[in-house]
Amino acid sequence: MSEKPTYEELEKIIQELKETLHERNMFLDNIPDHMIIQDLEQRVIWANNGAVDSVGKKLEDIVGLHCYEIWQQSNESCEGCPILETMKTGKVKERETMTPNGHAYHIYGRPMYDRKGRIVGAFECSRDITERKQVEVALQQAHNKLEQRVKERAQELEIQKRTLEDVNTALNVMLKKRDEDKLMMEERVLFNVKELIDPLIGNLKNSGLDEHQTGYVDTLETFLAEIVSPFSQTLHTKYLKLTLSEIWVANLVKGGKTTKEIAHLLNSTSEAIAFHRQNLRKKLGLSNRKENLGSHLLSLLE
Repeated sequence: MSEKPTYEELEKIIQELKETLHERNMFLDNIPDHMIIQDLEQRVIWANNGAVDSVGKKLEDIVGLHCYEIWQQSNESCEGCPILETMKTGKVKERETMTPNGHAYHIYGRPMYDRKGRIVGAFECSRDITERKQVEVALQQAHNKLEQRVKERAQELEIQKRTLEDVNTALNVMLKKRDEDKLMMEERVLFNVKELIDPLIGNLKNSGLDEHQTGYVDTLETFLAEIVSPFSQTLHTKYLKLTLSEIWVANLVKGGKTTKEIAHLLNSTSEAIAFHRQNLRKKLGLSNRKENLGSHLLSLLE
């Protein structure tokens, strides 16, 4: 049978327990997180300095008060409270919450048992995550602004793209019209020279001119040929037997225009254009051949 400890030995054991408890409290008090022990009614049994200092009170001022009275200034437990959940289920629970003063906390709850295995309370550890939340909010806002800017920029680029496409279409129409006007002007100048001026020069040569006068006429003819030579590059010499209307039709056919399109451009009728096309085929020797008129006209310029 073991001997009972002496008074001195009991005193020593009690002193060691006090020192152990003191050391534990010193360790927990130096942790910035809120360490709180609650009973089944959520009344505070103990709290470390981090928890006590957060409300500007002393430990003895909050012991016995409900946790939701102290930190939430409420008369009832918070909805979804992890401490209540951990005491009901016997499982570790955690969640994030906000206090009335605008601080965000991550709350961790663990059940506490007596020697018979019954839940008698809970241990709560709360960490202030306000700064982290503020950073997350700032990052989210920056992300949202960036997304909005990207969206706006994409819309701006789409508008610019459509504008450029419209401008490009308008320029193509203008260039096409300019080329058609240029071709028509060149044909008109060449036709007038060949059909109106050249015959007059021929008559003038046969009018009994002297040597000097003939020289002037020859020089005039040479200069006139040089003036119209750029225009004549677009027409084959066989064109000189064509009428002005046939020259216009020939150039438009060579450009790939249909009978209907040519009639519209020349302010004529499809029947009239078809008539000119038949005349062109006759004059170019294509009446009894299946050769395409447009392809033949293109070959004349090669």
